[in-house]
Parts: sequence; structure tokens; C-alpha cells
Amino acid sequence: MKKYEEIVATANELLSAIKKKDKEQMAAKMDELEHKYKYDFGDSLNNYETIYAYFFIKYVSVEFFHFNNFYNNIHSTWEEVNPRYEGFSKSKLYSSEEKEEIHRILMQIKAIKDSAKKSTNVPSPRQDCRCSLCRKLPANAVGSHMAPNFLAHPSLSYDQRGKRYHEATDRFSINNLANPLSFYGAEVPPERMQVTLGHEVTDSDIAKNINLLEYDNYFCAPCEHRFSILETAYAEYYHNPRKTIHPRIAYLFWLSVLWRMGLSRMGLYLDAADEFSLREILDRAILEDVKSIVNDTSELGAWCYAVYRVDGIHQYDKGVFGSRQEKSPYVLLLNDLIVVLFNNKPDTETYTCGPLQIDTATLNSWQKNETILPADRRCFMDMRDWIVETSYQYYDPPREQALLLIRESERSEGRILTPEEKDMLIKARRFVSGPVPKMVSLRKAYRIGIAAMKQQAAEEAGETYDPLEDEELFLTKQDFQNYYADMLSAAQQGIDVSSFPYYKEARNAFANENWKGKPSVAVDQNYGDALAWLSDIAGEEGMDELFGLPKITSPAVSHKIRPNDPCPCGSGKKYKKCHGKR
Repeated sequence: MKKYEEIVATANELLSAIKKKDKEQMAAKMDELEHKYKYDFGDSLNNYETIYAYFFIKYVSVEFFHFNNFYNNIHSTWEEVNPRYEGFSKSKLYSSEEKEEIHRILMQIKAIKDSAKKSTNVPSPRQDCRCSLCRKLPANAVGSHMAPNFLAHPSLSYDQRGKRYHEATDRFSINNLANPLSFYGAEVPPERMQVTLGHEVTDSDIAKNINLLEYDNYFCAPCEHRFSILETAYAEYYHNPRKTIHPRIAYLFWLSVLWRMGLSRMGLYLDAADEFSLREILDRAILEDVKSIVNDTSELGAWCYAVYRVDGIHQYDKGVFGSRQEKSPYVLLLNDLIVVLFNNKPDTETYTCGPLQIDTATLNSWQKNETILPADRRCFMDMRDWIVETSYQYYDPPREQALLLIRESERSEGRILTPEEKDMLIKARRFVSGPVPKMVSLRKAYRIGIAAMKQQAAEEAGETYDPLEDEELFLTKQDFQNYYADMLSAAQQGIDVSSFPYYKEARNAFANENWKGKPSVAVDQNYGDALAWLSDIAGEEGMDELFGLPKITSPAVSHKIRPNDPCPCGSGKKYKKCHGKR
């Protein structure tokens, strides 16, 4: 049997599983079909038989996507097959009967596409179709909450009512430092959106309004229900202090929140070994109901955690934040809670996590009742500032893009890549992306921004306001001095800071400094290392050939690199004296 015949046979087996509504068989056959298409069949359409096989497997894939709610996959498949059909239909190599048959298949794909609306939720960047938790059924759940609904919606409600569709996530997001994302629920009035957008709401704004709190095609419906068991139980406990909660339920709830936020990169990054460990625990221990979970006696691992509930927190303080560092302990800020999770209990009596001092004797586990400790607003704001400011240390888009692809591959293959494999893939991504400019960090920018708004309101009311006397912001002279210094650094990098809060005060504080700069590609040692790595592999002739091809040339390099040219890493040295050394 030829390869195109084999793949058509597999597609028919998948179609049969769809008709029988056998979800486990669907997932297995879809994986098999994608594997054969990628590795065995390829993409060479050089005769009618292979063309037919291509369109048929795409049709069957769309049937699978439609049955399992992969709405965006349906549309992306159509965007792939329609141009190919256009080229095929104009060819003189095929008979009218052959063209009619392919057109019939295309119309079947189009009919499904026309009936499937594009989702406004965050799509999954998956490399397979399986549920991320059980790994058995198709990931057909849509609108999944990675951060629990009862904590996320009150955190981001524009009118403080905490209801669904009232979310206004226009605060600073650490999910994407270079381009903070925004989302507005259906009940948020246009005038509220204009506050952040700075203009009347347009069709383009609406098209970009992706729901940052709901995710599609990460889980199957049964596993989504398993998470809801934990969330319902913990929500009752959270809203009623008199209630108690079994330690296994509380423990699994927080592990599930950590794992889901890491899985979706919701401002949180997990070490691969930690992610795999959490998935195994959760899949094994989240059973069909609370009673079954409580009565289970299996081991639940060595994770432990601290929970702090903040008194006196303001609505504008709240949000959904996660620590960016890819190692334990992991920190979550959700509504009025601070949660710190460890993959093993620290061997010290106290543990310092940013500005927080944790008594390790108070850590919760699955073996003892959960204790929620009190914290004040200053502690919350210090933790928030710490998460945001340390995130700049991890700002590295090429690395994060590579790691996202690497992690999806690890999930699909069920194995963790070696450090050497990861390093090679990260360097390849760096070369394609080009040098990364230095990210500008403004320390205490959040609090100072609030102080500026308060000062403006006071001036308009004919009142006086001193941010250093504001007991709600806890700002000091040193905080402002650091902020001014950061603003100066940004200006010297060519960034226009004239509209930043307290710009005049910063100019006065550094009156003798040069506040002008030219936008330029910053020195990026990581990019230089990636270039040197590629040079070692490709050799001098290979590098000349690579840099002579515009389609893969780095944005920072538009010509061949000669020995006496400046090195692309930005060091200022000649290429032969820097990364061109032999």
C-alpha cells in the first residue's frame, strides 16, 4: 500500500470513530493521521492521487475539529486549503471529473467552516489534540478558566461588582511586557473602554478584544468538570470563613491553579519537571466527586504552600499575577490572596520570597488543614511590585518563543528535552529574531502613577497633595529618586518620556545629565553568542550564503557580514575581532 493510500485509510478510520462518537478512538486516530501527514505523507502534491488524499484528510480533520469544538483550527484549515484549490482548479493536468471531485470535498470543508464562528477566547498553541490533563480524550472544552472564576472576575471588574462580562483587564499585564494586552467584557460600556484606548471604540478594537481569562482546547469536558469540583468546594470555603475544607481538596485546588496558569503562560512559567509532576498528581488524584477525593489515601507529593489574605486592599490593586521565574517557589496574586508554592518544603525555619518572610512551619500540605495567614495592603503592594519588577529580568522574547514551542513538543512527546537540545533551539530562535533591545523598567511605576492621578485630582479641586504623606501608597524619597533615574536611562536610550508622570521633577533631579538619546539596537550578548554558534556550524562560506538570502536575514543584518564590518551583536567591535573570531 502506498503512503497516500495508507493516510486515506487512516482518515477513514478517524471518520468512522467520529460517526461512532468514540472520543478516545478519535484522539488516537487524529494523532496517527497528523503523524503520517507530517512524517510519511509529506506535502508533495504531484499527482491526482496525492491531491485527493490531501483534500480528503483535511476534510476529515475539519470534521474532527467541528465535533470537538476546535473552531479556530477549522478556519485556519480553510485558509490553507482554499488557495491550494485555486491553484489546482486552474491546472490543465487534471480532468473535469477530477476537479469536480476535489471541489465537492472543498465545499464540504466550506460548509463546516461557515457554520463555525471564530472563538474570542485565547486559543491553544497545541501540537496535538489531546486533553492536557488526562491525555486520552480530545481537548474539546472551550472557555476554560486557568485562574479560578470566583477570584479572577472580582479582581478585574470595572464596577467592582465582580460579575462575569464586567472585566476590564487594562492594567499592566506581565504576560507580555513589550505589548500589554487588554480585554473588556461584554457589559463594559464603551466610555469605560475609551479611558484606556484614548479614542472611540472601533471595529478594529473589537476584533482585537480577545478574552484573556478564558482558554479553548486545553482540556476535555470530563477533566474540565474535575477542576470545577475543586473550584466549587474552595469557593464556598473562601466566601464563608466559618466553613472548613479538607486538606486534600485545598492542596489539589492550589496545585491545579498553579499548573493551569503555567500551562497557559498566564504570567507564570513552570519548570518542565515541576509541570510534569503536577500533571501526574492532578490526573491521578482529582476524582469524580469531593467524597472520593477525601476518601482517597494515595500519596500526593511533596508540594507545600502558604496563603495570605490581604485586609484593606483596593479594587485597583487587584489583578491576576504570577511570578515569571522558572523555578520553585512560584508566587500567585489573585484578588486579595497571596499564594506561594514550593515543590519541596524548605530546610530553613524562614524563607525569603521577595519582600515576604515565610515561616516554613506554617506551610500547608495535603496532610494538615489549610491555614490562611493575614497580610496588609503594604505587603500585597510590595509583592506586586516585586513580581512586576523582577519580570524585567526574565524579559527575553526569543527565548520565551522557543521555550513555548519546546514545551508543547515535550507535552506531546511525553519527554523533557535535554539542556543541550533546548540551548540549540533557543539559539536558533535568537538568530531569526535578531538582537533584543534592553527593556526599560520603571521602579514603583504603578504606585507613582496612582500618585500622579491623585495629585492632578487635588490640583483640579484646588487642594494640596504630597505623595510622601500618602499612607496608602507607602512611597519614599528614594522610590522617586529611583524612578527618576530609570526615566533618565530610558530617555538616553532614545525613548520619549516627556509624557511620563513627574517628568519635570525628574528633569530637575538630573538637571546636569544629557536627556537626549538615539534609538538604537542595544548590545545583546545572547544574540552575539547565537551568531557565534551559527558561525561555528555553518563556516565562513555558509554564513555568507545565509546573510545573502533576504528571506532569512536577521532584522538587524541586511547584508553579508565582512571581516571588517561592525559585529551585529552591537559591541562596536569589528566582526573579525568579536563573534567572527576563528
